[in-house]
Amino acid sequence: TSVEKNYRFIESYICYSLKESSTVDSYQQLETALKTYRTTKKKGFFSFREHLSKAIGFDIDFFERLQKKPLRLIINESRSRLDEDLGHSIKSVCHKYYDLTVDAAGCIDFDNAVWQSVKSREPVLIDKPFTPLAGQYLSICKHLTNPNLNANYYRAVV
Repeated sequence: TSVEKNYRFIESYICYSLKESSTVDSYQQLETALKTYRTTKKKGFFSFREHLSKAIGFDIDFFERLQKKPLRLIINESRSRLDEDLGHSIKSVCHKYYDLTVDAAGCIDFDNAVWQSVKSREPVLIDKPFTPLAGQYLSICKHLTNPNLNANYYRAVV
């Protein structure tokens, strides 16, 4: 369910961002096209971007603007290598179906320190600063704030 919710979030993000630059009528057409998109049987490569263009006549350069501010995906509570690979799978699907770049920024492993810190009502990084979780969090934060990545333009989805 969390994977599906990520896709719904990305669809909502696209629609919300398009809402800023469209009229009320064109936004309603966008919502209708999205509902149609969800019910369409997709065979092979299917692009949401292309579907919008065909369904409602959007000549979208909006996706190029989104590429300048790509979404970053952080997998939370990873328990295995398969969970870690999930970020790359979501990245691939988003490129394939939404024609949108989503980068896998990293992965935070499952750690009992989290529920213990919640129970003690203390932030986990303050309560348990020397756990592997703290190191993973620091590593991802360094990656996201790297000035060479124009980190101010990135958004993270957790």
